[in-house]
Amino acid sequence: MRKDPLKLKPRAKLPEMLHMAQLHYHLAPAGVRVVMENTIDSMLSFEKKRKISIFVLASAWAAPKPDDLKIRSDFKKLKNAEVRIIDIPEIDYDSKQYKSREKFLERAKKLKEKIVKQLPLEKCSAKSPFILHCHGLPLGKNPALNYAIKLLAEQCERMKTPLWILNQVHDFAENGRPEMLLTLQYCTGKRDETFAAEIMYPNTRNIFYATINSRDAENLRTAGISEKRIFFLPNSIDTGFFSGKAITSKKKFKKQLIEEIRDYSMRSKYFFNPKRKIILSPLKCMRRKNNAESILLLKAFNYLDDKFQLIITLDAHSGPDVKYSRKVRRFVRQEGIPVVIGVGTDVTSSSEERGKYAGKVTKFSIVDLFAVSKAVMTTSMIEGFGFAFHEGWITGTPVIGRKIHYVCRDFERNGLKLGHMYKKLFVDVQWVGNCEKRLFKIFFNDVNELRKKQEMKALAKKKMLREINRTKYYRVKGSKCVDFKELSIEMQLEAIREIFKDEKNVKKFLSLNPSVGRMLKMLQKKPAELVRHNRKIVMKKYSLRAKAKRLRHIYAIGTANYLKKVKDKKIDNRKVIDKYLDLDYIHPLAMGK
Repeated sequence: MRKDPLKLKPRAKLPEMLHMAQLHYHLAPAGVRVVMENTIDSMLSFEKKRKISIFVLASAWAAPKPDDLKIRSDFKKLKNAEVRIIDIPEIDYDSKQYKSREKFLERAKKLKEKIVKQLPLEKCSAKSPFILHCHGLPLGKNPALNYAIKLLAEQCERMKTPLWILNQVHDFAENGRPEMLLTLQYCTGKRDETFAAEIMYPNTRNIFYATINSRDAENLRTAGISEKRIFFLPNSIDTGFFSGKAITSKKKFKKQLIEEIRDYSMRSKYFFNPKRKIILSPLKCMRRKNNAESILLLKAFNYLDDKFQLIITLDAHSGPDVKYSRKVRRFVRQEGIPVVIGVGTDVTSSSEERGKYAGKVTKFSIVDLFAVSKAVMTTSMIEGFGFAFHEGWITGTPVIGRKIHYVCRDFERNGLKLGHMYKKLFVDVQWVGNCEKRLFKIFFNDVNELRKKQEMKALAKKKMLREINRTKYYRVKGSKCVDFKELSIEMQLEAIREIFKDEKNVKKFLSLNPSVGRMLKMLQKKPAELVRHNRKIVMKKYSLRAKAKRLRHIYAIGTANYLKKVKDKKIDNRKVIDKYLDLDYIHPLAMGK
């Protein structure tokens, strides 16, 4: 991967007229749409001297007009800028398995032609090419789109058409998404791993890649993409929005917000006390967010200083996550734990604007919720980026919780100080009944099922046991322990009950995890210097201005090099598949346990 573009001195220059498009399956409110909106916003806000034409190619049912996008820049008032949404329904999710290779190729060719017709290539030139910035294609949620983009790149290379492609990776089908990987491998009606890899990672000279973290760049290199064709492009934070003044600085609005949270809690049968201090978890209640861990931490904090309550802003909406959330909600209600789940949808606006009617606030901003909280807590075990690691610092709120190594190492290289967060939260295996037998059964069955789907030999019981002992168990202060995130949801809730059933267990848990005490001190007294430092880093390295600078370098380098020959490597993602079948990357929660 090339160096962070923020650290590069400008060599290549962007043309005065910039023609580009953002492409994604759809524009439904989700993380990728936010990334696209921030990309557009950063270019319009910080490239005002340049003429910019931005197309948004997607199945646009969720945002048919440019005004539907959350873009802070008023592009209608900018003389040199235009934003257009091009609705292409065929781009949306489509996991259809075609009866034959010919049928699949026919579909992809038609889609390629439909995309080409929407691009103003006649206005472009070799020195001012069209930039097609694609999002999320390696996930393969529409294999025909993958192949259409590959065909487009090959056609443009062959005909020397002024167009190059930036494939921005947000996640991998190989990483715990077996159904998506199989959809790609069987998209032509017959299993073809080589074809699947080639449409997931097209590798013509006019295709470059961008990743939001360094681990993803390693995956691309492993699959055969040249390091010189991979750019580091972390997500950005709308620092202007999160720096805005919270209206809860006024007592009447703070009182109103607290009362609305209380009313929601009473209706939803949660336990909320207006006098308790709030710990905010701005996450959805879902498996990969590992929310039960935040409940364990809350109980530990309250054992030491009984003053806190937890708000998890969003509830789950689909699939196995609804089942997971139901178990968490039932647990906190049965145990009488001061936790509120899903209040964000009820009291905060879905946009950046507060809701107002007849001079009164009807919906608060998420910034207002940050302002009434003592800390932001994240317990996610899987993230591509993790906005929760950044947003709190901008609002002046410390961030505590679990540190995801492969994500946070990039943040720490850029200057964020996260030493107070923990990498593992240890629990004694004795706190979960038959812990080792239950975990062995989960891993043996599920890992071998994943291996079977990839036509790999099953692991024998002895080898599986060795792998589990190598990757899942730790000897800590004389006790055999497991990281809390490695337990199924039933085992997690069982562990919480067992720990707090006996004061000796609580004290042992605190001894195994000294980070709990460190984080409590941050709740009791705000670490002003740490907040100031990390706020400065986020503002400098992860703002829209920083994103604009990164994009300027990436677009300029791509424009200067898209016609140059490269030494192609054979694309093969087998090692990436193997990597994510290692037990280091497999967790019961992620598998729906």
